[in-house]
Amino acid sequence: MQQHRIIWVDWMKVLGMYFIIAGHFFPTGYTFIYIFSVPFFFLLSGFLCKKEDDNSTFARKIVYNYVIPLFLIRTIMYFWEYITFSGEFLSIFQYWLYLFKGYQNCNGTCWFIYTLILLRIIFQYLPQKLHILLFVVFSIAAIWLNYHNIHKNNAIINLTVAYQPFYLGFILQRYKQHIISYKPSTKILLCMFTYGILSVGICGKINGNVWLYINGYGNYFLFYLWGIINGTIFIYSMSMIINKLCQQINNIIYTLSIGNIITLGFHTIFVFLFNKYLPQNHFIEYFWSLIIILLFIPIIRCCQFYFPLLLGIYKRPQK
Repeated sequence: MQQHRIIWVDWMKVLGMYFIIAGHFFPTGYTFIYIFSVPFFFLLSGFLCKKEDDNSTFARKIVYNYVIPLFLIRTIMYFWEYITFSGEFLSIFQYWLYLFKGYQNCNGTCWFIYTLILLRIIFQYLPQKLHILLFVVFSIAAIWLNYHNIHKNNAIINLTVAYQPFYLGFILQRYKQHIISYKPSTKILLCMFTYGILSVGICGKINGNVWLYINGYGNYFLFYLWGIINGTIFIYSMSMIINKLCQQINNIIYTLSIGNIITLGFHTIFVFLFNKYLPQNHFIEYFWSLIIILLFIPIIRCCQFYFPLLLGIYKRPQK
């Protein structure tokens, strides 16, 4: 049962990362990808969130698993962007200051990690009976910001749109053993897959563009009650189907899964290079996204042995 859980979770992480990369190419259909790609990761993070009994253990995990990788990745990206792009740049110390304040211009794609840190802190220290109250407060704030067309690109403000899927995943923890042990047939998975992709398509058509990094989501109830839930069904069913067909590559999928933080932080380098030097059309970007995912396999394995802090030091391979 435990092995089964690890496999499908790894597949979901990798597929979710693939869609995030594809979305950053802005290919045909990117509107539908944005409906579920980032919110799905918050939901999955909530599902996997574990409240630590010891606060010192929690603090150590937050620092090593999230804070240090976030700081290192964004510092490296600062120098990449300084070399690659022209224009005025903040000094490295100003950059670190704005990074700490949560500004998306400095956090880049790692705004997700910053917001996830805040969510983990909230769920570690806030009494469980107050979660629903905070859910309501953040939902009202999200609706108010959207109604007044206020879209701040800040990872702290993005709590108003990230808390809800994370909380939904946290609720699903109550049924974790049932979800882990459930092994749907191929016929049921195909039905779930078809339903999920059609629902996401309809939601994307009606709801329009979603820009979660600036707390933009379109219609609140359509996005949360239809888009995110059905997007998760789509990813789950797709993960289970592919896993049944491709079990021989589980070691590769595990590598990609533990290196998601590196892929999230550095994939925009490859997106930039592919856009600049390779042909583009309405659909080839989906193929380029697959190539980028595969390129991260040796990068992640190298980091495991030589730069473990980029992954979180607890992931150092055992000798």
